[in-house]
Amino acid sequence: NIAFVTSVLKRSNKTRVGLYSLRDGYEIPAYIRNADLISSKLKAGHMLKIKKTRMKPKMVKVDGHWQASQHNQELWVDDFVIAQ
Repeated sequence: NIAFVTSVLKRSNKTRVGLYSLRDGYEIPAYIRNADLISSKLKAGHMLKIKKTRMKPKMVKVDGHWQASQHNQELWVDDFVIAQ
């Protein structure tokens, strides 16, 4: 799948990216590892060829402890290349 990067927001433990799917025509939020952001030099405006994704439970804080959510999930991009 090919996607256009609309936004990149680096956080302490992960990077949130806004991806506009060229095939489906809508924008979806996704996450990548900070190490992948640094090694790829990803920026808003790049085109990505997404090779591998996965759904991961969202971490929520309950009574002062972080737990995996039973209901909410996040889309993680595990493998991608910047399309030229």
